[in-house]
Amino acid sequence: MQAHGSANSPSPRLPLTVVGGYLGAGKTTLLNALLSDPQGQRIAILVNDFGEVDIDGRLLEASSEDPHSGKPLAGDILTLANGCICCSMVDGFAETLETVRGFADRIDRVVVEVSGVGDPRQVARWGQLPGFTPDGVIVLVDPLSIRARASDRYVGETVVRQVAGADLVVISRTDLADEDLLVETETWLATTTGAMVVRSPVPAAVLLGPPLRIDHVATDNDDARSTPPDHVSIVRHLDAPVSRASVEAWMATRPLGVARAKGLVRIDDRPDDRSVLQVCGSSATVTVDGPWDGGDAVVVAIALPGTPRAGLVKWLGLLR
Repeated sequence: MQAHGSANSPSPRLPLTVVGGYLGAGKTTLLNALLSDPQGQRIAILVNDFGEVDIDGRLLEASSEDPHSGKPLAGDILTLANGCICCSMVDGFAETLETVRGFADRIDRVVVEVSGVGDPRQVARWGQLPGFTPDGVIVLVDPLSIRARASDRYVGETVVRQVAGADLVVISRTDLADEDLLVETETWLATTTGAMVVRSPVPAAVLLGPPLRIDHVATDNDDARSTPPDHVSIVRHLDAPVSRASVEAWMATRPLGVARAKGLVRIDDRPDDRSVLQVCGSSATVTVDGPWDGGDAVVVAIALPGTPRAGLVKWLGLLR
């Protein structure tokens, strides 16, 4: 089996995940956690200000040079010992994305932090640029304040728009809110958004999707229990192209509890292309990511704890 990118094929498009939420919702805490423990994924995180991200000093690389070219890195880029990078958007968003695209051979994905008053769904449109692919909108909400802010005459419209545009909503500060407040928040969210709602802490593989590099994909066709812990995760390898109709049926019948899924497959009407299947909460997409490179066709699904495993096996079995 080989990785889905090779020297003889174009670099795969970088998944671009957008993280939003109103001021104080917990975005920086989430980014710090991802940078400290990306769980095997090499992430480029784009932030407005380095000072807001408290990066563990043990992760900072001693060298300020690009290990491939030997050229000095720009002052708005931090390289980390775990393969991640952090970029400050001092020169503007478009310029920063162009810079990050130059790291495509070193990273697996891009995470963009949207300002507290920004619209994450609008920012996610940048994922359509060459070299990138949209990978979902994650919005954090603080259960201690979200409903009050949503009804505020000045900021309420912004807060509701952020939540309504999410694919996955993460309730932060679960250590400070009692169970009654968390349930009340979930009830309010159910009337505000069609997105999946999960409580923090959330594993990186759920926030960002499972990595499909060869050194991370399980070899057991039906079992990937170890990634991430406490969640239900399965892998299916495909021996032949799947039908377009089966892909459409698969996308339309996501079982409750599935937080993330990703697949690299061949589809019968485009068998020479590498098609990428993505599920992030309530959102499902299929895109073409260049020519097929001869690697394995594989689909990985991750669901919340307690999700019936048999239902996930049946769901992945629709791809045929």
